[in-house]
Amino acid sequence: MPSAEREPEKYSIDEMMERLKNQTPSESENEGERVTRADGTEAIKIRKRKRRSEQPQKEILKQSRRSRILQVVAATFLVISALLASGIAIAYANSPPFRERLLKKISASTGATPEIGTFRMNPRTANAGKLNLVWPKGNFLDQLQTTGIIADIAPSSFFGKAMTGEEVIVSDSYLILKLPTVNEPLSVTPTFDGALPIKFNRYRTPKFRMNFDGITNFSLVKSEASLYPNAVTNRLQFSLNGGTLTLPGWPTLELDRAFMEFRGKEIDLVSLSLVDPSGRDGTFEFSGTISPYDLKRPSTLTAEIRNYPIASILGPEFEDILIGNIDSVSSTQSNFYSFYPKEDSEQKLTLSFRKNLGSVFEISKFPFLFALSQTMQDEWFKRPEFVGEDASATILRENGGTSIEKIDFQNKGRLALRGQINVAKDKTLSGEFEVGIADSMILAMGKNSRLRTLFGPSREGYRWLTVQLSGTAQNPNDDFKDQFLAAPAEEPQQKSESDYKGSTFEELTKPR
Repeated sequence: MPSAEREPEKYSIDEMMERLKNQTPSESENEGERVTRADGTEAIKIRKRKRRSEQPQKEILKQSRRSRILQVVAATFLVISALLASGIAIAYANSPPFRERLLKKISASTGATPEIGTFRMNPRTANAGKLNLVWPKGNFLDQLQTTGIIADIAPSSFFGKAMTGEEVIVSDSYLILKLPTVNEPLSVTPTFDGALPIKFNRYRTPKFRMNFDGITNFSLVKSEASLYPNAVTNRLQFSLNGGTLTLPGWPTLELDRAFMEFRGKEIDLVSLSLVDPSGRDGTFEFSGTISPYDLKRPSTLTAEIRNYPIASILGPEFEDILIGNIDSVSSTQSNFYSFYPKEDSEQKLTLSFRKNLGSVFEISKFPFLFALSQTMQDEWFKRPEFVGEDASATILRENGGTSIEKIDFQNKGRLALRGQINVAKDKTLSGEFEVGIADSMILAMGKNSRLRTLFGPSREGYRWLTVQLSGTAQNPNDDFKDQFLAAPAEEPQQKSESDYKGSTFEELTKPR
């Protein structure tokens, strides 16, 4: 077949227009509309087609917007409702009816008659200017006076049956104890069964003081206290930290810490630890059970000491007589402190001790020591020291008096002391010492020394003399001088005391 006629490479304007007129309408022309422009030319106007396909993203966005609007509206409503409820709750919590209900809850929880000062509540805390509690005569507790109370409360405390929360902090508290009256009630309200209407996890005060029936010499001051229920036993636990403890007839004691648990009408004293007032690491600890409502049975506590100054146990009158730190020694007949829960209580402390290995232990002030230092020409005897574990005794404090019994002090090769020292309530001193001087030291004095006739036969490496003690704790005395003057001279030819130069007590004990 002949090939198709080739298209010319160039067209004139008229040819181009003619070809356009004769051109078959295109698909785009079928879909559009032919229009004539203002300049006479024609064009195809295509109509925009609407998209008919579904778009899920836009639907999700619309639903999300509607949901957020509903949430904002609901949140706004809840906030307004909460503000209204809080306002109503705060107004009610600071009203007289709420205050009366609170006083009843406090009374039911403590068994005391409460008196509350300025009181106010906000959504987080309850605050009171003061709160005083007074117990009936049958209770061992008398009064509790507190100021500056701040309690972290739970929201349910506003309209719930109980006031609860995490902690109650009291700025200052003062507790007074008393002897309970037999057959009198312990509580102003019946015994409460079930959950208490006032219940916090902890009650704490940085300033706590306590005394017994208003007596200032039976007190604890400058302490910190915490009270909290045991989650397992549901018993109240009480702890003390620091403070100065004063007991009748005792020197001032420094409290380190104490921990106790209330069990019915008894108190389990888990630990009460006293510290060395001189600032060292010594301790004096008590533990046991206290029965404040049983007036006929003594409360007995075990006692244990470690590196504790003996004068802080015996009292200031012994401060210059016995010097040093001591440790308790295990004994079935000793190491306990007992007392009766009554006025003018009979107190008794028995404590077996041994000199602390790291401490110097000394005895002084007795005239016989000065006399020995002069006759033996050895200043060591004026204030003898005992080393190692060769110094032991038993302390007995009873009926206002103090005794050191079963004394056994030794410095081998020099001096041994055995016996007891008694100081009565009126501070008068009595007792006796067996004074042992080493055989070698007696022999070194020569044949002309009265010490050879003054001291008895040798026993256990010492020559012994019994000295009777007298005077007062401040000015102790003994009969060494009288025995020395009565001892015969050892020379074959006896001389009068005035002729015996260098052998009279005054000559032998004259300071050199």
